[in-house]
Amino acid sequence: MTDKTKQIPEFMLGFDGNCVEAKGDNIPNWLARGAGIIKVARSDESHDLAYSITAEFKHIADLVREPYVKAARESCETEIRADCASKGITDEEIIKDTIETKVQKILIDKENEIQPKVREKIEERGKFLLYEALVGAKRPMTEISKNEETGMWTVTKLVDAKGEPIIKPVSAFDIDNVFSKMVDMFMEDAVTMGMVVNETRTVENVTFASKADLRGDAVVALAEKYATGEIDKAELARFVKAEIPFADEIPEDQFAEHLEKALGDITALKDDDPAQAKKKFGNFALNYATGAYLDKTDDLGRLVHLLASRTATLADPKKKFFAGLEGMAPHCAQMLRNANPDYNVNVVKAKAYIVNTMKLMSRPGFSCNEGSATEKRYNTIFNYLALNGILFSDSVAYDLGHRAAGKNEVVLHKYFDVLQMSMAKLGNYQKNWYMTRAKG
Repeated sequence: MTDKTKQIPEFMLGFDGNCVEAKGDNIPNWLARGAGIIKVARSDESHDLAYSITAEFKHIADLVREPYVKAARESCETEIRADCASKGITDEEIIKDTIETKVQKILIDKENEIQPKVREKIEERGKFLLYEALVGAKRPMTEISKNEETGMWTVTKLVDAKGEPIIKPVSAFDIDNVFSKMVDMFMEDAVTMGMVVNETRTVENVTFASKADLRGDAVVALAEKYATGEIDKAELARFVKAEIPFADEIPEDQFAEHLEKALGDITALKDDDPAQAKKKFGNFALNYATGAYLDKTDDLGRLVHLLASRTATLADPKKKFFAGLEGMAPHCAQMLRNANPDYNVNVVKAKAYIVNTMKLMSRPGFSCNEGSATEKRYNTIFNYLALNGILFSDSVAYDLGHRAAGKNEVVLHKYFDVLQMSMAKLGNYQKNWYMTRAKG
């Protein structure tokens, strides 16, 4: 440990029920498993998120290119060796360099064929590989943008007042927020072509919530200031709208009514008893916060997150759910993999089956009469798996960077049991189609 004052509390927070499973495992393996770390990242804490993602994408690209490299080498090696022999060249290093130069020329001619396959593989599996390698790992907070007029990319590292990088564990939401931009940046070969500008941006008074401290008192106190008019609600309303994908579809009067109700719900969490206040806020967060709540850097961001979730739920919980399903399903598939370390889980298939099953489950009268007991049963199951429009795996109770333990792990497996039963019943997606017991 380099900073025991900071690192010992972090270690203790991670030292939970999964220690029961340590048994004969060595401590590093147990810690990695407990943290949800499946693969070792090709970067470290000194690298920003853009660099870290690029390193993982390069590995995927290399795997796609591998058969092309092999074929190119096989097509020219015999001829080049014979040519070198005829010229009296016997130095193996020179011969190998000549072969590799020819291989690279062949690959350049194949780039129009290779590049689409690289993009396809990254778009299909890249997000899952990033979840495995980077979620839970500490990296400087990073913003990525592109100037469409100049074609230049900007990678901005966030720093504190002292100029030190703001470090936080990478979340699945961090990956999601920059994924499409990073795919484009990588495929444009922007780094190699010198089309990336690296900058820093100072952010002061950064605070993060944690599962142990959701900062409920501060969030409720801020909500009261808006509720009483001490702070104008107009800007707050704009922030909330920006976090609701279908905000433009909510009539203005309904939005204002729902936002007011949501604000009242949060201010009502105040309690003179600190223990009760913490419990009430924790229950509200479990109902309306996703793991993205823990990524917010201030109390305003946390308040907006809760207000947006509650407002969207009041407006239309199913519309809220389906607006976010394509983002939630990959998290669920990856969490299914993390929760079943003794199985090989095909996360790409699992993600597709989860999406289709949830769509089927919400369709009125699917394989049963509308209003029948069967339909009501699946409505109940849908609401169990997606309470308030949030798929269970996106709940603030869970994250991909740390394996659930104790009671949370028991509940998580119950969720998966119900989900997988529904996948088999509704979509005929049998368990062995997407997960098989690992050998050894």
